[in-house]
Amino acid sequence: MERELKSPASKERKQGKERKAAAHGGLSIPRYFTTPGVDPADEMAWEYRTAGITGEDGKVVFEQKNIEVPKTWSMLATNVVASKYFYGEQRTPERETSVRQLVHLLMSIWVEHQEYGKLLASENFHGGKHVKRSKLIGEMYQQIVDALTDLLKRGAAQGVFRPNIDPVDLYISISSLSAYYVAHQHTLNTIFHINVLQPKRLQQRENHIIDMILRYVRLYPDG
Repeated sequence: MERELKSPASKERKQGKERKAAAHGGLSIPRYFTTPGVDPADEMAWEYRTAGITGEDGKVVFEQKNIEVPKTWSMLATNVVASKYFYGEQRTPERETSVRQLVHLLMSIWVEHQEYGKLLASENFHGGKHVKRSKLIGEMYQQIVDALTDLLKRGAAQGVFRPNIDPVDLYISISSLSAYYVAHQHTLNTIFHINVLQPKRLQQRENHIIDMILRYVRLYPDG
């Protein structure tokens, strides 16, 4: 059996690297996009609007007043999010009124139901054999894809969204931005010396997801 021979010089270099890494306390990631001690959402400009959609006959088919959205959002984005994605019965305290609430809800699904991620991991380990047998699961996800397809087409037609965005790719991106963060929490905590589920960091992550998705789909990201 061959044995790797190392010179005294190479051994000294390795020990020097180990001492240097220990002295610096591991990998350090400097803050870039946010301000220490400030909620990232508070650094954005927000405003209250009325979302409304009318049918071809001119009749109002949807309306919700006093919803909170980023000031830079178009009315199309406001109307779509309020009508399609806000949860709760209209004119009740449970009705969502802000995009912040919506993103928090989507993120909280992964945070509060971590068994869902484990279930998906197990299903992937088994080659998706149980999903293949379920007609309901396929129909459920197809509804999501259909809704995204309609949203992207209308946005592109009005010059708000980029054309030819694949709705499946978009769904996978939105889901993975939250799912990876939660599923790998223990290794991320250890590597970066953080607590990914700490409330302030979760809020920072939610705002990060909003910014990434909007910049991807908009025709003019900074417009």
